[in-house]
Amino acid sequence: MRAHHKSLMLACALALTPCSSRAADPVTVHAAGYSYSPFVTTSATGVEDIDLDSDGNVYQCASGDIRRITPEGVVAPWSTAVAFDIVFASGGQAYGAGRGLCYCIQSVSPDGSFAALHADSLVWSYVALGSSGTLYSNVQVGLGQGLYAINRATGVPSQLVTGGPGAGGSYSAMVVGQDGKLYLTGYDGGVSTNIYRLDGDQLASIGNWPHGGVGLAQDNQGIFYTSVTIVPQFGPLSHEVWMFDPSSGLATLLAEGGGGSNSIAYDRARNFLYVQNGSSIYIIAKSATPARRDSWTHVKNMYR
Repeated sequence: MRAHHKSLMLACALALTPCSSRAADPVTVHAAGYSYSPFVTTSATGVEDIDLDSDGNVYQCASGDIRRITPEGVVAPWSTAVAFDIVFASGGQAYGAGRGLCYCIQSVSPDGSFAALHADSLVWSYVALGSSGTLYSNVQVGLGQGLYAINRATGVPSQLVTGGPGAGGSYSAMVVGQDGKLYLTGYDGGVSTNIYRLDGDQLASIGNWPHGGVGLAQDNQGIFYTSVTIVPQFGPLSHEVWMFDPSSGLATLLAEGGGGSNSIAYDRARNFLYVQNGSSIYIIAKSATPARRDSWTHVKNMYR
């Protein structure tokens, strides 16, 4: 019996504490043009997010224990900010969502020092940053559920979407795409976990993840990626990594392995997909010349 991410995600949200999973296990890659390699394993517990700064450093985010990891794999403590999800501006300034531990959005300086940018009674859950400097955050479930823009100077939130992505739905990770628009993963309250695009004050579904998804990233070709923890009826956790091509509307299983995964991040300069796996991070490298995705018209012409 397979349960997708929504039950685990909601359990984490209700508990208001991070859900952890064991260290990295062997990973099988299913898609041509991609390869697996381990990156780092740390002593962090309750890792909820990984993200990148403009220099390609990876940040492993457990609330109160955020570590900076160089592209060469050197790990060092960076900040004790209360943040479960984090995003970086080009100058090294970061912003984090504190969820139920601080009900706040944190502003984190490049040296790791931090202060609350905004605090109230809402469970701020995930953050994203637009190329124009717009800071987005969502309230995953409960009081004030919705999608917001946060003024980076004053900390004042403006609600963009009220309520969930569907009746009884919930929000997950967000990313600003190459087109400058905000995309997010979200459970629709029915049977699907979708990829949504923010169009004005509306969320438009552009596709769905077959087994759910939490993290969200996009590569140089516009392909989206997510990871999801698989919770069996018996036995240990496992995880899957999926990719979605908006041009074809198809979701494809990219990789799978043991242990859970909440987060992914894409390094467009190196063509690396970083995947969080418990206290470990591994890399799925994308070939500089990936396998060609033929159109249906081209395939038909080949066999005429």
